Amino acid sequence: MANTFYEKAADAGSYFRLMRYMDSDMSYRLMPHYHSSLEIFIVVRGEYYVYVNGERRKLTAGDIAFVDGFTPHTSGSTELVEGTLVYVAIVSPDYLRGVDWLEKQTLPPFIPSHGGIEDITKLCELSYRIFGGDDRCSGADEEMKRGFASLLLGALRSYCRPTARERDRSAEVTVEIMKYIGEHYAEDINLSTLAERFGYEKTYLSRVLNKTLNMNFREYLNRVRISAVKRLRAAEPHTSLYRLAEECGFKSENTFYRAYKRYIQ
Repeated sequence: MANTFYEKAADAGSYFRLMRYMDSDMSYRLMPHYHSSLEIFIVVRGEYYVYVNGERRKLTAGDIAFVDGFTPHTSGSTELVEGTLVYVAIVSPDYLRGVDWLEKQTLPPFIPSHGGIEDITKLCELSYRIFGGDDRCSGADEEMKRGFASLLLGALRSYCRPTARERDRSAEVTVEIMKYIGEHYAEDINLSTLAERFGYEKTYLSRVLNKTLNMNFREYLNRVRISAVKRLRAAEPHTSLYRLAEECGFKSENTFYRAYKRYIQ
């Protein structure tokens, strides 16, 4: 389960990661999150699930998912598929300077398999050998990172037709609520108070969150709180688990332990 609703690291200045997920790396319990960086999933073999703004797709060999900045998303695998290989690129706006078409256009969130996937795969394989992974990526040449981002986006643009950027009110509302919950999860929060605070109808807010988060408000809040308990537990291993839970907003011991048992990995 991911630790945050908002990946601050992905927005901390120049951020770039090229990761490779294989069989043993797969798990599907990630929290929905967002960041200003683009995130691109390229499935080489096997299958991989991606949620983008509430739409769930199973990607298979040759499929690509494109996640625009500030779009709620999550990903992973529901079960192990032997031989699965997925490349994931996270590219901050700092590395997108010069990619002018992205200012007014974007790509569809799900791009089906196409003959050009072989070239994109080769680009990812070569780039991963050069600066893939956390350690090598942090020391990679900045121009090489920009070059990779430009090549990858150029290939994707030729792979499928860009579309004009349009305001996505559901994503905006969800990010607004996710941000607030991430800052105030320890307080007494419920759907009614959120709807009143932000000026939405409760039924509308519930419907939007259910769709974009692929879970209801209460489940999301409990998951955020459990993630916070895990972080505190790592820092304070000798403190009572329920005392930490109280600090993170749980008011009932039974509620906490039910949530802990259900969501912890």
